[in-house]
Amino acid sequence: MRLINHIRKGLRRFCRGSEGGLSVEAVVILPLMMLGFGLTATYYDAFRARTANVKAAYTVGDLLSRQKEPIDQEFIDGLADIFDYLTDDTDQSWIRVSVVSWSVSQDKLLLKWSKVSGTSPDPVLTQEDIENMADRIPVMADGDTIILVETHMDYSSVLEQLPFYTKWLNSGIEFDNFVVTSPRFVPKLEFTS
Repeated sequence: MRLINHIRKGLRRFCRGSEGGLSVEAVVILPLMMLGFGLTATYYDAFRARTANVKAAYTVGDLLSRQKEPIDQEFIDGLADIFDYLTDDTDQSWIRVSVVSWSVSQDKLLLKWSKVSGTSPDPVLTQEDIENMADRIPVMADGDTIILVETHMDYSSVLEQLPFYTKWLNSGIEFDNFVVTSPRFVPKLEFTS
């Protein structure tokens, strides 16, 4: 009986004791806190990058809409550089610029021309591509022309440089934009070779 009472007292003392409790709590909680901070920073940065990406795509569309003179491939490559600068991008990105008009007599969208930035793995648009994306293009009057700007950027987190960072936090995140703009000062944007 004495032994049982002694064991009970020892168990009560052990359960009420708090020596070393802080170290155990720190070992359990610290990795969870670090994961929480890492996820928060990654999601914040991803939304920041997404917002910058959308704004940069609209800026490129606005730059094109204000052009009075014909543009060339060098101009489009320069727009890709501007896009990279505005998005602070160091990863794979590209832009594709297309000019599309509406023909009432043919009852369809007509592709005038399409060009991509020099580093794009995606091809230029074809007439078939334009017909397939007709539901994404707003209704136009006969002979109206629009400038279609498509942008793409692969996202990578700022935390990737850390040794404990795992790729699953942002694997495969891509930002794609589809911006339709009307020319402001001329009836249509021309391209010269």
